[in-house]
Amino acid sequence: MKNRSLEADFAEKPRPNAFLENHFPPKRILVALDPSQASSIAWEEAEILSKIWKAKVEGVYVQPWLWAGNSEFGYADPQLTAKTSEETIERLRKNLGIKERIVALPGDPIDEITRWAHANHFNLIVVGTQSRLGLARAFHSSVAEAVVRASRIPILIAKKPVKKPERVLAPYDLNSRSVVGLEFAAACAKSMEARLDIFHVAAAPNAQFSGDVSHIKKTILAGLKNLPASQKPYKIEAQVAWGKPINEILKASVEADMVVLTARSRGFLEDMVLGTTAERVLRYSESSVLAVPEAADEGESA
Repeated sequence: MKNRSLEADFAEKPRPNAFLENHFPPKRILVALDPSQASSIAWEEAEILSKIWKAKVEGVYVQPWLWAGNSEFGYADPQLTAKTSEETIERLRKNLGIKERIVALPGDPIDEITRWAHANHFNLIVVGTQSRLGLARAFHSSVAEAVVRASRIPILIAKKPVKKPERVLAPYDLNSRSVVGLEFAAACAKSMEARLDIFHVAAAPNAQFSGDVSHIKKTILAGLKNLPASQKPYKIEAQVAWGKPINEILKASVEADMVVLTARSRGFLEDMVLGTTAERVLRYSESSVLAVPEAADEGESA
């Protein structure tokens, strides 16, 4: 029955991917800035990609409210917050050589980054990340991971800027819900003239696939059968590995210049402690990770 369901996912022609058409190639890229080294990496990668995609890059810096007097009994001070924000932006412009527009917003970084990106119709958000491990991550989730959860548009987690990307890795679990990420990966590889490695991890050879790797690869490639030629990469490789998905994906990501996958939502507690596969990959991957939201609003215009 599982075999039949799997084949049925690809037997029917899916509706056109309006979300992909609206967001790729991105016309406007928003980079989340702060004084960290991760932020400078994010800006560098955004500039590289903007040249490939002919996109406009803008920055946003969110200054948390600063309090006057005792923080427990004091009050938010708009003037102090604005002054600190201006000083930080001036340092960012000087240190990163930024001439493009930078918007300054007061408030919570996660809320304001996603609100500004959605309200102003950006097609991509680029965020740097600083790793947190173990319980520290559960209680102090990074801004990057939190933005992935909150955003309705793709998020690029900048790790390793590459002048000319040559390999794009697309983890793919053969589920039709993952097709949006797979199609984004294909479009990225095409635009970069890079190779697309579609990567599937099976728990172990079993009766469902009869141990037939060629059948698995055929099913993998079926996920791209409805893409127009203009979005299909010049070179596509279907790869199969056995084991735990997160471990195998991270091994494969070492050789990639970018990992593109579908970001899915889980229950709140599970999401906080374990994280989605996308969040675990972005946390540990040595390469940059482009997370495409599963619940994409296909009616949203660019």
